[in-house]
Amino acid sequence: MLIENSKHLEKLRMEKLEPHADGTLCLNGRSWLPCYGDMRTVIMHESHKSKYTIHPGSDKMYQDMKRLYWWPNMKAYITTYVSKCLTCAKVKAEHQRPSRLLVQPEIPQCKWDNITMDFNTKLRKSSQGYDTIWVIVDRLTKSAILVSMRETDPIEQLERIYLKEVVTWHGIPVSIICDRDPRFALNFWRSLQKALGTILDMSTAYHPQTDGQSERTIQTLKDMLRAYGKLNLRYVRPFKVLKKVRSIVYKLELPQELSMVYNTFHVSNLKKCYADEPLAVPLDGLHFDDKLHFVEEPIEIMDREVKRVKRSRILIVKVRWNSRIGPEFTWECED
Repeated sequence: MLIENSKHLEKLRMEKLEPHADGTLCLNGRSWLPCYGDMRTVIMHESHKSKYTIHPGSDKMYQDMKRLYWWPNMKAYITTYVSKCLTCAKVKAEHQRPSRLLVQPEIPQCKWDNITMDFNTKLRKSSQGYDTIWVIVDRLTKSAILVSMRETDPIEQLERIYLKEVVTWHGIPVSIICDRDPRFALNFWRSLQKALGTILDMSTAYHPQTDGQSERTIQTLKDMLRAYGKLNLRYVRPFKVLKKVRSIVYKLELPQELSMVYNTFHVSNLKKCYADEPLAVPLDGLHFDDKLHFVEEPIEIMDREVKRVKRSRILIVKVRWNSRIGPEFTWECED
């Protein structure tokens, strides 16, 4: 009886192979197949190609064989054997998407030669009815063009915008990276880019390795819109922490209008607030005109001097002004 190599000797001793009544060694009731001739290959051949099994896959074959047999790296042996089966290679269907080469976009050499574009949709409608922003980003300089539009605008309108905002100002791009939006997949759009000599590189959805710059610009744009109240906030106003219930659960002090909300939250729904308390600016003593412009007024005279100009003597005073940027001092004639 032969054993593969010396490194398995200690492992087999530790596994405590037990002798069976028929003289074979067993591990937990499973017969150990030694590396003796083609014994393992014969067993795998019978388990895979007999008329009772009909070419099972590697996982199914391993689950069937491990009930009766055992040897080191048994699953790897079975996987290798099944992968070399010519019949399986010919008749079994592939359940994996065909793989392609991973090609990284080339680094641009000139401005606006390589651009990415995407749409930020489902926004709150403006007074003109715009609810979508077309984001066009130069891959080299990271500068962006943001075009307001309607989600229902036809492709002809998009092409007019593209020619006006991109081609007129920056020339014809060499390549465009965009996702598989239905508007970009239309033959009319493809025909225009083909006529201009622009290469269209379509990326898959949610694949930032190719169109990540436009996605990042859209995220920044959404944050800006949230800051101006155009989109829903990610978090509501700060609340005081009353108690730490557990290491990941906190109890908050909620106002009366949120009395129907359970006041205990998981930390994944919370964010530490570093902002100071709202600053209350006193408006006493401040004056504004009819157009709400700040009116600067003198408050007091700080000092007096006499300035001599040839034979004349001019009395000047130092005045403190009520300025919108803080205290200001100027020298003025007393009269």
